[in-house]
Amino acid sequence: TDQIIDNFESAVKAIVSFSTLWRSSRKGTAGIDNVYRHLMSNNIDALNYKALSLTDTIIDRNSKEYFDSDVLDVAKLKLALRFYLKNDKKFPVVNKKQWVDRASKLAIYEEPNCITRLLLLAAAHNCVIDPSGELKKSAKNKVQEFLNYSNWKNLDLKTIEHILPQKLNKEDLKVIKLDDERDLHLLGNLTLLPQSANSIVGNKSWSEKYKIFQLLTATDADVIEDILKELETNKVITQNQIDTLRNWDYLPILKYVVDQGFKTIDSEIIHQRSKSIAGLACDELIKWLD
Repeated sequence: TDQIIDNFESAVKAIVSFSTLWRSSRKGTAGIDNVYRHLMSNNIDALNYKALSLTDTIIDRNSKEYFDSDVLDVAKLKLALRFYLKNDKKFPVVNKKQWVDRASKLAIYEEPNCITRLLLLAAAHNCVIDPSGELKKSAKNKVQEFLNYSNWKNLDLKTIEHILPQKLNKEDLKVIKLDDERDLHLLGNLTLLPQSANSIVGNKSWSEKYKIFQLLTATDADVIEDILKELETNKVITQNQIDTLRNWDYLPILKYVVDQGFKTIDSEIIHQRSKSIAGLACDELIKWLD
């Protein structure tokens, strides 16, 4: 029974990994439904892989024969899913570099939120911040565990938020130089926030958002009060919003945004961040297909 449960969990994770890697490197569904139809109905002889069709697995078989069948070989399922990634006619993905290049250029904010959330959690999982403010995988596990069920359900990590605002005002444009406004929708310009936080920062200028991000990652009570006083003095937030902000929990997923200490921001920086985040996410998700 334990082995059956392990197989089931491994199969689910493999399918989640494949679906995320597929959807985050292509605009829209890009034929993923056809992939799953093929998986269920066709053998892949080159991989010694037998299709998962119900006709071949359930009908006229008892449960023991079903669970002992090669059809439930999780290793072959993973092999088949990797095969589809590498052999797609339109957008074959044969290695990490190729996937990162595609995923980092996709305006992923326009895709389903669940895909972006999973990528951001995977990228931050077991990461530390180096002196430059960039994320990198820690040498040890359980440093900061983001890729788990509790964080998937965590309301503090529920909504997608643009780091740089979608609508740039005159003050923003003094420090933000973009080649294409769609760069704002790339992975490198997105983070996770609670719904209540999102509603407060969503229409702020970049300097105001950055100050609120500093507040959300501050751990010293005096620093928190100083930032709140500054926000109130500059009429950035209302009294009700101050009370809300004071009660927010510490949000470590924003720490790398704050620690980079942006002065001037351009499209190249967003592209670099997109590649970095995509690469870190790939490092985690690809494990579920290995």
